[in-house]
Amino acid sequence: MRVPDAVLDRGYAKLAPGVRRAYRFLGSLPGTVVIDADLIGALVTVDWDTADSVLRTLADHDLAEPCAPGARRERRYRLTAPAHARRLTTAHDTSEEQRAAVRRMCEWITTCALIARQQLLPRNPSLASPDTDRYPVPFADDGAMTWLNGHRPTLRTALWATTTHGWDTLGWQLVHGMWPLLTDKRPVSLWAEAAHLGLAAARRTGHGWAEREMLFCGATGLLTFGATADALGWFTELKQSARTARDDHDEGRGAFGQALCHHQDARADTALFCLDQAITLWDACGNHDGTALASLTAGEITLEGDDLPRATALLTRAYDLLPPPDTSFEATCALALLGQAHLQAGHHEQGIAELHEALKVFEHDAEIRWQVRVLGYLAREATVHEDEGLAQHLLQQAAALDEPPRPGEKTARLLARLP
Repeated sequence: MRVPDAVLDRGYAKLAPGVRRAYRFLGSLPGTVVIDADLIGALVTVDWDTADSVLRTLADHDLAEPCAPGARRERRYRLTAPAHARRLTTAHDTSEEQRAAVRRMCEWITTCALIARQQLLPRNPSLASPDTDRYPVPFADDGAMTWLNGHRPTLRTALWATTTHGWDTLGWQLVHGMWPLLTDKRPVSLWAEAAHLGLAAARRTGHGWAEREMLFCGATGLLTFGATADALGWFTELKQSARTARDDHDEGRGAFGQALCHHQDARADTALFCLDQAITLWDACGNHDGTALASLTAGEITLEGDDLPRATALLTRAYDLLPPPDTSFEATCALALLGQAHLQAGHHEQGIAELHEALKVFEHDAEIRWQVRVLGYLAREATVHEDEGLAQHLLQQAAALDEPPRPGEKTARLLARLP
């Protein structure tokens, strides 16, 4: 129901100056945002309790309304009439004041995104340091992904605002912070916008390492959504740029990405060649986590090709470099694949033990797809040993667990963890 302008004007006239200013600055923001006390605190530089009071006052005067009731820290609002707030900020605030408010919003959401990235990917180095002294963290350690996902509208608005205003460093840093959200939730349009705008922003800064980071982000998105040829082009550009800069770490990422593209298009030999390149590069620069993931991927490909000695050597190396299986998804995958390799090599007891150990971890972590895969390995081995009853039981367990495929999930998950 539309609130008459006269009612809005009367409500605004009753506000204290600081609350009026906050309302007007909400009108200065260029797109859809999630309005909460954290955003208000950033816009007008007040503490959280004061910001929460501002929003409740706006609601009491019919200028805002709650849209997501819940615990105090989870309250969300929307403006009753955004055009009214825009009209007032145009009339009362200079363009410099409005621009400064938008800048504070962009700085705040970028800081939050970078902190979320650090919490969600603690083993992955960050290329930017969040300004935690100026903008406090609005979520607990276990709430980073929920917060990012809930603030998608603000992330998109800030991304376009940084482009419009030429805040290029802030723009690519925002995309860098969004990385866990992009790879976990895989929002197609947001990922596409982030990759292209972030890459353009990084190029304008002239920082090669930032440009390579954005190339990696975009290439991962393209591969995740099935645009393999385009992804190969981006990964190749990343690799060439890194080679020119003598950056073994990023050249290895380019080679690793190329390998995934070639494997996706059934070019196993070329994929393995690129993975060997990645391993050599990462060995040289001490990127042990990268070496482990490349060895794991190469081991899986060689296992598919029945090269058991090479597969076993690669998977063993990956397993040895990774943290213990109960703390590392990739280590558990390596253990499961090692178990299958040992079964295929005729080492029945060792293979069965490894598969059951991996299955136990996958069950605990609710990794459905890998549970199904391991149950399939075990069923196949039961058939080899002519235990059809056990084989059928295992296959029935797998069928009960199976779920529809989610294209790109495996690729996004793997590349998200690549340091």
